[in-house]
Amino acid sequence: MDARKKWGITAIVTGVLFVAIGVIVMVTTATPVWVAVAITVVDVVCSAIGLVLLAKPVPPA
Repeated sequence: MDARKKWGITAIVTGVLFVAIGVIVMVTTATPVWVAVAITVVDVVCSAIGLVLLAKPVPPA
């Protein structure tokens, strides 16, 4: 896979992650602890297959 396609997949994964975190933060009164764990798991899985998240979001407390 060339670098352009890899970057495109990474952008999609990062975008979906940001949207999911946005929805969670909007609908809950406090950010659940598991959100940070989920972000880390997604980061590890992406890194294992050679994709690096464009930005690692830090959800508000």
